[in-house]
Amino acid sequence: MVSLNWKRLPAQTTIRAIIQGTSPEELEATFEPTVRTGQNETARRGVALMAKSCAGSFDHFEDQKAIQQLSAFLVESNLILAHVEIAEKTNEIPTAQDLDRRLGFIGCLLTFDALHCQEKTLRVAQDTGNEAIVQVKENQPTLFRDCQTTAETQSPTTIYQEPASKAHNRIERRRIEVFTSPTFSDPVKWQRVEAVVKVDRNRQSFDTQTKRWKPSHETSFYISTTVLDAVACGSAVRQHWASRIEITTSAM
Repeated sequence: MVSLNWKRLPAQTTIRAIIQGTSPEELEATFEPTVRTGQNETARRGVALMAKSCAGSFDHFEDQKAIQQLSAFLVESNLILAHVEIAEKTNEIPTAQDLDRRLGFIGCLLTFDALHCQEKTLRVAQDTGNEAIVQVKENQPTLFRDCQTTAETQSPTTIYQEPASKAHNRIERRRIEVFTSPTFSDPVKWQRVEAVVKVDRNRQSFDTQTKRWKPSHETSFYISTTVLDAVACGSAVRQHWASRIEITTSAM
């Protein structure tokens, strides 16, 4: 250990100079073995993988785009396990797949945005000993229709009507349904999918100008490589989006 004989706390500029002199790559390399050591503690927990733009990282004069970083977030502990910069000539899909392999977790539930609704992402998750829940959006019309058809023609295995939540002049009620016998137009491509999750959101938003409540309804679909009950699926979906807020706050 190095002994520091400082008479007072270092100034903010001194701390900033030390941080600016560190190598992000070396810090990541040092931190990751610690993450792997605790992988048994993260078993069966949720890990959200998502990308965010670094505020203030763009430069119009130098024609520099905003830096994109992909983070792996342990939702129960509010801990960022790792984050990597997304190379300019690639995108977050292969970056997320590489990060999944590199972290070395086993037995976790990985949650992804709709961008990662790829057969290879599901395969990488299972090959590394994990499971995955991924949102499905209408930009994949065939898969989205398959999820809709499954929900319309089959009875859900489990249902959870979540208690109403109130925040920011909004009241939201969610209903989660899980379907464990999904049918797909391309069953080979989606052979790893064990369940389709349907989330209905009914909202009442208070308009401060008109002083009235405005109703709205939204239905979202997710595919899962493992069978969970509706409570667990609803929790995984909510924690994923809560993680986005935490990561954004940490980056500011």
